[in-house]
Amino acid sequence: MSEKPNSNFIELCVREKARLEEIDDYVCRWHECDSRELHEFLGMEKQECALWTEEASALPFIVIAHAEKRSIGEVLEQFNHLTIAAQSHEDNAARLLESFCRLRE
Repeated sequence: MSEKPNSNFIELCVREKARLEEIDDYVCRWHECDSRELHEFLGMEKQECALWTEEASALPFIVIAHAEKRSIGEVLEQFNHLTIAAQSHEDNAARLLESFCRLRE
């Protein structure tokens, strides 16, 4: 199965053709030869890219948002309200949501 020539990182992740940990490789490709903004090259909204550069752990939530055709804010809000057994996950979601809200201002 061949990839669309203009597939971006987020789209490839949604289709399970790229792994989250490959993002640095895509950023290197962008530095080498692309004139678009980084967020465009990766397939993110500007706010999503800003959130990801501030909090790298936001990347899975960004991919989920794209896969579900929802905003990153909605995904973070939902995740923040879920009952999670591990306290560290709750802290992470709250921190991400706080960062996202700060970036929207």
